Amino acid sequence: MLIPETQPVFRGLSSYYIDVTKLLEHFRLSDATGCIRFSSSDANGVVFYSKNKIINQFFSAAGKKYFGNDAISALVRIAEVRECKIDIYSIEEEQILFWANLSKAQTLYDNLTTDLTDLGKLVRKVETEKITGIIEVSIKNGTKPALMLFYQGLLVGTHRPWVDEQLTNDNSVVDYLQRETSRHGGSFCVKTIPVDEVTAESQSNTVSDRESEVTAAEILTMVGEMIYALESLVSERIKGHDPFSLILRKKFIDKVDVYPFLDPFADEFAYGERKVRFDGDASPVELSHAVGRCLLEIADDYRLKVDLEREFSRLREHYPPAMHVFFPDV
Repeated sequence: MLIPETQPVFRGLSSYYIDVTKLLEHFRLSDATGCIRFSSSDANGVVFYSKNKIINQFFSAAGKKYFGNDAISALVRIAEVRECKIDIYSIEEEQILFWANLSKAQTLYDNLTTDLTDLGKLVRKVETEKITGIIEVSIKNGTKPALMLFYQGLLVGTHRPWVDEQLTNDNSVVDYLQRETSRHGGSFCVKTIPVDEVTAESQSNTVSDRESEVTAAEILTMVGEMIYALESLVSERIKGHDPFSLILRKKFIDKVDVYPFLDPFADEFAYGERKVRFDGDASPVELSHAVGRCLLEIADDYRLKVDLEREFSRLREHYPPAMHVFFPDV
């Protein structure tokens, strides 16, 4: 996922000492506009934020891709078990929706060959028509396609995957691509981002929008059902086990350094008879994900993890989409 790196806020942070959930919550509640990139040896993702909203998010790990709220759940879960490098960049407010929706670009002109199309003239057409999108430049020399990114007809970035480690904005690259396509031949593909995607003030799948649709009581009820799912499994499958309340208490004590709001001695969280009480300051997402991960660890200890994941999936289907962000990724 290409992002502009010209305005770094922080670079080289590590998930070993950064609470990713709190980091996301901080930028969701801030007036800033930009993106957070997460990267490790086999995982990477980007979260875009703007004016008190998370507006889009992508994450991939071990060959699997996640989008929207599932991306948030996946990156938080993975950042807990392995180190992820975290880079934060500021992006101009008028361009944030362009970068956040770059992956949604739709083909406008395809397979424009150099026999009939000159790259320089194609660029001028994009500029004249004030197109927002991408020109993919394929050179007949075996290299991967280069990208030219335009915002309302203005060139905002170029990328040659065989040369550039990151996005650049250098007019000499345009000259280079024009020269190489003239010499070796090639083809072009023009893609545009739908106007409503780069001008909308908000998007329906944002974390903040979804959270606003759900009451605290609904979240606590859902968390209670998650705990009860494991309690039922342990009761049915495990003979001679400790009282479930003690099992849960031991796990919360074990995790107190990670989830202090679950500390039994702090008395901010309590569970009994399928009901949950919470008086702490953790966000709804932070609370539900923390409880969910503790439950999955307990289930794993009793070799019930697959069963619990199945129960979580069933619960998720039972609740409306606005609630899905509060489930731990399974």
